[in-house]
Order: sequence, then C-alpha cells, then structure tokens
Amino acid sequence: MSTEQKDSGAPARPESEDEETRRFRVYRYKRGDGGERFDEFEVPVGPHTTVLDALRWIQRHRDPSLAVRHSCLHASCGTCGMQVDGREELACVCSVGDHGAEITVEPLANLPVLTDLVVEMNGFFARFPHTHPTIRASVSQSEGDAGEIHLEGGHEVTLDLPGPLHYHPFHHHHRAAPPGADFVRLEDCIECGLC
Repeated sequence: MSTEQKDSGAPARPESEDEETRRFRVYRYKRGDGGERFDEFEVPVGPHTTVLDALRWIQRHRDPSLAVRHSCLHASCGTCGMQVDGREELACVCSVGDHGAEITVEPLANLPVLTDLVVEMNGFFARFPHTHPTIRASVSQSEGDAGEIHLEGGHEVTLDLPGPLHYHPFHHHHRAAPPGADFVRLEDCIECGLC
C-alpha cells in the first residue's frame, strides 16, 4: 500500500490487482467524549498487510486522532498487543489475510483503557513476578490439547494457550528432547499482556 496516497475523503480503493479493501471496526474511547463506540474504515490491503499496517493507514489517511501503541514492528517489544476479532494478537504480525472482510479491533481485555486501543499496563507489570521464576510446560499436556504454562518457585500462573506448546524449533519427534527442553526462558516473555 502506498504511503503517499492523498486522502480525498472517498472510500479507499485498491491501488493494484493484488490489493483489496477490508472494513475495520475500530474501538474508540476518549475521556470526556461521552463513552465508547466503534468507528468503521475501509482500508486498502495487500497480501502482506498486517493489522498494524491497516491501523497506521487509518491514522495517516482517515483519522489522525486514532491512538495505537507500537514500536518495533516485528513482535519483539509487545507494545501493539490488542484484540483482533476477539482474540489477543500482536497487531504487527497479525495478517489481515487471516481474517474476514470485516475486522474488529479492540484494546486488550482486563486492562483499563486509556484511549482508543491504548491500555494502562502498570497494573500488569505490578503483578509480574519480580523474582526470576522458571516457566515449565505442564506435564498434563498432550498433542492437540491447549497448553498451559506454570511459573514455579513461589509463583504459579496458568496460561490457557490456543494449542499445543512447542518450545524448541529444532526438536524432532524422532529425537529425545534435550535436558531442560520443557523449560521456557523467562526472557522469551516480551511482556505484551496477551496472556
């Protein structure tokens, strides 16, 4: 999608045969504006467009007041966490192509909304363990079941994950897992709040 496109106020149009448009329903909230609402935007998308790309397009071409928190653009900082069609996602790596013709974008659940898609993370960070616990895969997990993660060492948190947990990219079914393969390094947590 072109970043140089002028905003004529008309609905977005695809710029090439590879682009189409999607309707985005975006949660809006500004203190003092009389409550929450959803605004709708027609956004041109291509085969590699992410939800964050679309939101940034909306900011540049339709509504510069839309508040979205983001930083790295490649899923290492976690600041773009939000709900996309009711599921927690990192908007910078959430492909528009994985969703339907209408995409609903909302702030993360269970965190206070500051404005639009920006949530207050201080409470989340305050609950985050200050010690260095070990994260271990649940022993009750089986192939195809939702995974769980437990924090050991005085802190226990269970995260319901959408599918089986895979920890080691080089682990093959015909080899025994190396010692410690059932541990997840706490450093792998990007503190995005999706959990």
